[in-house]
Formats: sequence, structure tokens, C-alpha cells
Amino acid sequence: MGEFRLCLWTFSLSVRQIVTALAIRWFVILLLTTGWVCRVTASDPIRSNAARGEEDLIQQLGAPSFQDRFAAEKELLERGLTSVSAVREALNNENAEIRYRAQRLMREFLLIEAETNEPLLLNSPWQLTEDVYNVWERWHATVGDSPASRQLLVQMLRIEPELLLALNAPQGTIRGLLESRCGELRMFPNQANQEANPLTTASVLFVTLQEDVQPSAQAMHVVSSLIATGKFMALLNDPQVGVAARTLVEQWIGHGTISTAYMRLQTSERMKSPAGMDAARELLSSQNAPGPTEQVAVRYLAKAGGNEAISVLESKLDDTTVIRSADNKNEDGTTESVYRVEFRDTVLLALVQMTKQAPTDYGFRQTDNGAYNQQNSGFESDLKREAALHKWQRWSRENLREVHAEPFDASEGTAL
Repeated sequence: MGEFRLCLWTFSLSVRQIVTALAIRWFVILLLTTGWVCRVTASDPIRSNAARGEEDLIQQLGAPSFQDRFAAEKELLERGLTSVSAVREALNNENAEIRYRAQRLMREFLLIEAETNEPLLLNSPWQLTEDVYNVWERWHATVGDSPASRQLLVQMLRIEPELLLALNAPQGTIRGLLESRCGELRMFPNQANQEANPLTTASVLFVTLQEDVQPSAQAMHVVSSLIATGKFMALLNDPQVGVAARTLVEQWIGHGTISTAYMRLQTSERMKSPAGMDAARELLSSQNAPGPTEQVAVRYLAKAGGNEAISVLESKLDDTTVIRSADNKNEDGTTESVYRVEFRDTVLLALVQMTKQAPTDYGFRQTDNGAYNQQNSGFESDLKREAALHKWQRWSRENLREVHAEPFDASEGTAL
């Protein structure tokens, strides 16, 4: 009898445990069906980002939890360009963490926008999105429209989307970004080859040329240095984009306020471009005594040719500055000049050569290899120098009438 009671008690205990377990299970099912757990889940920002507004997600970028910040940034990025406006506003947020993550998102969005617009930029630029179209308008005004021009801008946007699309931002923003980029290029041009990407050079050059940017002297110096690199010079000969790149550089050469005349002239000479005429004229109009830079200007004008170059050079035929001299020491201790190169001698040699005359007819000496150069363009005496100058003046009057033609005076009408 006792054994039967013990078995009954054990059985009733098992039943109670089973009932309790079933009750708990049904309670959980009840909670799920009533949505109570869902409401708890909805209060978790990480799991509900897809249903939240962009302003809330922007605030979540500064949440205390890293997981929350990461989730918000991921959701904004997945929403794509629809989040650009909200993220752009967040760039000025008081919270440093929000600003940092907004900057990171903007870089991604700008890259996406540039990539999305590539087909339009190549085929129908007038259909571009507003931000990219504004950049295209500036580019068109600077370089013009051609297949090479469009292709070069596409390649530049792939490398420097943040810098180029910042042209839509306020003046202080784009200038600050340009100065920062130039600072990076000055310190770390390219860790592998020690030369910047030529498309980066083209990008900073383009931004520097915009009148509303007003770069610092330091930034302009960096740009001038980048243009002189071998990689960038090679870009000028690229079969796809070289023509557009040359046009961009020629715009820089013709801009008298963003680089020195000497740097612009050197670049013109390397490119064999006629765009350096103003830089050469600027160097020769200097009140300083002529030196190596002025001699470069003379050499450039001689190669450029044309009536304008002849006119500029002829204006320097009275400059007696001594460039080089060879003296003999007499027995009494005095010195006697036996050969002297004056600046006007180098100018005269340039004029003779560019007008296809024989330098020997003017008394110039050849080097050992039969050539003539500026360091060898002097005379043994002033008498020979004056004779050469008179010969040029006579030849010029007889053969260069267009250069020396008197300006037409219509003040008293034209005789009939």
C-alpha cells in the first residue's frame, strides 16, 4: 500500500511539472501573438533603422554605443543618394562624432554620384545631376567641350570626387579642402613613386584656376611643382585626354596671378606651347638686371617666332648688361676685355636666327659643334657689336614692314 502511494505521489509531481512547462510555453506564445515583444524590439535603434527617419539616424551617428553608431551609418549608406541632403547638413553638427561620420559618408556619396553620372557626362552632360552639372559648367568654361575634355573630367572625378564636387560648397569650404589636399601632396606626394597621380594634379590645377577659390601662395607653389613632374608631362601626350590636359595647363600659363612668370615660361618651353608669350614679356619688362631667367625668355621668344616676338625682342637691343666676359691681364697689371657678351648680343642672335639669317654674317662665332648659343654670342670689340646692330636695323627696316608699320591715324579722315 505504501509503495502504491509513493508511485501516485511521483506521478502527480510529474503532471504538475508538465502543466507548469505548458503554461510557460503558452504564456510566451501569448506574448508573441499580442505583439508585446515586437514593441520591445521596436524600441531598439539597431534593429529598427530601416523604419526610422534620416534625422533620427543622423542623431544616432553620435550615440554612446558603437553598435548603434555603426548601424546608423550603415543604414544611411544603404539608402544611397537620397540621404545626401541630411548628411550634408550633419557636416556642421555640434557633435564631433556626427561630423566625423558625416564626412565619411559624404566621401562615399560623392564617389557614388560621380560613378552614377559617368555615362551622362560622356554622352549628354546637360542631363547630369545638379552637383556634377555645376562642376561640368566650370570645366566647360575652362577647357571647352570635346571627347577628350569629357573623358579627362570623368577620370579626374574617379580620383578626386570630394575635391571636385566641393566646388558646389561655400568658398571657405572648397578653399580649405584645396589647401589641405595641397598640404598632403607636399608632405606625401606618393609613397610608392614619389610623384602625385597626374589626375590628382589636373584636379588641383583645375580648382586653383577658379576665380572664387583664391588659393594661398603655398598652394600655388605646390601646384606649380606638380605640373613640372614627369608623370603629369606624360599625361599631356596621352592619346585619349592629352589635348584637354594641354588646354588646362595653357589656361594656367596664361593666368598671371597664380604662379611666377618663370615657372609658367619653363612649362611653356617644355610643352613647346605658344601660351608663354605673356610670361616672356613679363620677364623682359622687369626693371631688374637681366639674368638667366631673362635669357630663357629670349630663347623662348626666338623659338615662338612671329611679329609679336620680334617686337618684344627689338625693344631690348639697347640693354648693355654684361652677361659674360673674358679679360686679359696686361704686364702693367691692368685688365683688357677681349671678349664680352652683353644682353643685347643674346637678343640680336635670337632675332637673326628666328628670321633665318646666317649668324656668321653678323660676326657671331660658332661653337666647336657648329652651333650657336647665348653664352657664345658676344663680340671682341664694341666696333664689331655696333656694326652688327646697324646691320640688323637696316635689314629690319627693309624686310619687316609689318612690325615697323606706323599706326593708322584716322583723326583727319581718309584722303580720296
